[in-house]
Amino acid sequence: MVATIDSRAHLIHALEVLLTGDSARFEDALWIAFGDDWTGVVQRLRGRKIVRYRSKEDDYALTKHGRAVLIQSRNARVPGKDDIAQQTA
Repeated sequence: MVATIDSRAHLIHALEVLLTGDSARFEDALWIAFGDDWTGVVQRLRGRKIVRYRSKEDDYALTKHGRAVLIQSRNARVPGKDDIAQQTA
């Protein structure tokens, strides 16, 4: 999954929500950001072992790998966007 700058921000936000344990808000955040394509985003996140579905609880949880991806994504430099922010500072 290749994310644009905007979709990357939406994914980070959704994963941060899931980090708090709020699976319903995680789903809402994805739906707001990606519309009807949100289920495909969840399937890709599951396929990459970033989130897992817990059938007993009927919710999603962030995996250990997902936590690492979230940290990496938060710290990742965004070409262009970061350059502009530095020029205006």
